[in-house]
Amino acid sequence: MRKLLQRLCGVLLLWGITCPAVLAQSYPTRNVELIVPYGPGGSTDIVARLFAQKLQERLGQAFIMLNLPGAAGTVGLQAAMPAVPNGYTLLNSYTAEAVIVLHMLTTARYSVVDDFEPIVVTSVVPVALMVSKNVKASNPCYTNPQIE
Repeated sequence: MRKLLQRLCGVLLLWGITCPAVLAQSYPTRNVELIVPYGPGGSTDIVARLFAQKLQERLGQAFIMLNLPGAAGTVGLQAAMPAVPNGYTLLNSYTAEAVIVLHMLTTARYSVVDDFEPIVVTSVVPVALMVSKNVKASNPCYTNPQIE
């Protein structure tokens, strides 16, 4: 029994060492599409192009930009959703169309949790809340009695 267990452990060890090398594939072996759900020239597009340029330099393969604007970004998300999950179609998306738009548009037919796999945060965009200089706010905790 002990010899059988040793042999089994040896086979499993040998399989564990050799199997990952056999299954490993180089990536990418062809062009990669990077979908941006906004038109060219905006902040999302610029971030995506910079990211694609660095990936191109590092991986030695072309990253093709696909700007698919429309419907508050959902056109691009819906185009990326049916892609084969092999890493050759990437999506550079904002939180807005990925999360917020789902609660605002009944036409959005995707789930960020079920249909997409996040891989990296490419940028963080600061958001500022501003009011007219005529508002008499003296501190950040100011509340307007007319709004309440």
